[in-house]
Amino acid sequence: DDSSSSYKTQLRETTQRAIRGMIESKALRKQEFCVGMIHDATAICLAHYHGSTHTSDSSTSKHVLVIDGGASGTKLTRMTRTSRGGLWMQQGSTTILKNVSGLILTTTLAKFAAQQFERQSRLPAGEVWENSKKARTKLLKEAESVLQHPSSNNTQMRFVVDGLYE
Repeated sequence: DDSSSSYKTQLRETTQRAIRGMIESKALRKQEFCVGMIHDATAICLAHYHGSTHTSDSSTSKHVLVIDGGASGTKLTRMTRTSRGGLWMQQGSTTILKNVSGLILTTTLAKFAAQQFERQSRLPAGEVWENSKKARTKLLKEAESVLQHPSSNNTQMRFVVDGLYE
């Protein structure tokens, strides 16, 4: 579907811009990359320690990129293990991106869901988002919930809103 593809493309491009910005500001080195996302602080520490090889070579030391998507901006923080075999971590560099915020992501997802609903219900474009405050509020609330509690194990996220349009 074209709109689903454009939403995924927009999210991917936004993430790429954020990481490029960190690389340009020297907050993140080019050879470091994100393998996956962990949302719980304890899980970040455990994953950081679990299965790692402990060497004194700083080029193989482990780094964790923590992404905190607040409503007004996204805070990217690079954490580095400070002790050779422990869980102690120190904060590296931090970048705050005002153009990538939780509010922007929530609004984008909610607008996408409204477009999908309009298409499936054969409604005029913009009918749900622009003309129904109640529907827009429900969509924003559900989009925020979906983004706060992403799925695990690479399963699909479910975005369901009952009684959207009356």
